[in-house]
Amino acid sequence: MAADDPVDLIYAALVGEVPLSRVVSAVNATVPDGRTTLFHHDVNDGHGRFALTAGFDQGDIHRYDRDYAKVNPWMPHAALRPVGRGVVADQMLPFEMLRRTAFHDGFLRPLGVRSAVGVTIERSGGRLFLLSILTGAGGIEANTRHAALLGTLAPHLRRAMRVWRRAPSLEGTTAAVLETLGTGAMILGSGLRVAGSSRIAASLVGTGRGLEVDAAGRLRLSDPQIEARLRRLLDWPLPAEPEFETVLMGDGQATRLRARRLVAEGLSALLDEPSVILLLNPLTGLHDGPLPDPARLDPVARSCGLTRAETEVLQALAGGLAPADIATLRGVTTETVRSQIKALRMKTGARRQADLVRLALAGCLHPPTGG
Repeated sequence: MAADDPVDLIYAALVGEVPLSRVVSAVNATVPDGRTTLFHHDVNDGHGRFALTAGFDQGDIHRYDRDYAKVNPWMPHAALRPVGRGVVADQMLPFEMLRRTAFHDGFLRPLGVRSAVGVTIERSGGRLFLLSILTGAGGIEANTRHAALLGTLAPHLRRAMRVWRRAPSLEGTTAAVLETLGTGAMILGSGLRVAGSSRIAASLVGTGRGLEVDAAGRLRLSDPQIEARLRRLLDWPLPAEPEFETVLMGDGQATRLRARRLVAEGLSALLDEPSVILLLNPLTGLHDGPLPDPARLDPVARSCGLTRAETEVLQALAGGLAPADIATLRGVTTETVRSQIKALRMKTGARRQADLVRLALAGCLHPPTGG
């Protein structure tokens, strides 16, 4: 294998002999002043990311991902050009138009970049996978040879990507450990599409816990605010808080949810769509039936003088939630919930928390009598 032959290096990377980053470096070496990147871009929302690079420093990469991917004027043209055809940037957008853009002034000019060559390796919906070289040499004639090289590499990269790409999986040791702990797990992709589900997680869907999977295979939650938080975890760029924990209340018992964004690097960042792992723990209480209807507790609340917060805590207790779970659900401290439970016992005459739960489920709460 020639050490600097990009095609040979692609197949060496495919079998694990070299990292794919070496392919990018070999391509970059063909252009003396080049800066090369294997990257993706979503034309629907404007987000993009340099996954593998050569010739860029980390500051350049960060600035592109954060500020300039969404204003890259070449990307709308890249979404329309034929897949696999290497092109010179001036063929898509004349330099006189490029130089009037914020992308040129803020990103290209500080790097000394005058033009670029690129190829769309694969297009899936609005998501593009591309290889591009930024260069200080302007004009179509000066860059035609480099564009032809990228066109030659495109089919080899496309074949390799189809081998590399693997759907997220919950099979194997990880799933077995989670099952042993009584925890269900789902892998969620774009639009909350369920890409993988463990046995326990699947058993919780459609059972009154507020978890449903629609006909398109997307997870739907009974609480729109929690669902919106899940969707934010799938945003580009990475969310400031890549995980959260809460409790989902359904028609039946409650479920503890722990969601975390899966952060991919290098090749995985290029090939994989944003993914979230969702861990599900069914919370069981002192009963096997549904939660008491909140409306059913209204007479109790009035007769005992319960506040709205105390009534909601009472319902949660009857659903089997521990004080810490209720605190998570309500967004307050555990001590606040304990104080509310103490007030409930005083107002209802229940001596213990277990008595309070049984009385609530029986629907026979009465205020304490004097004397």
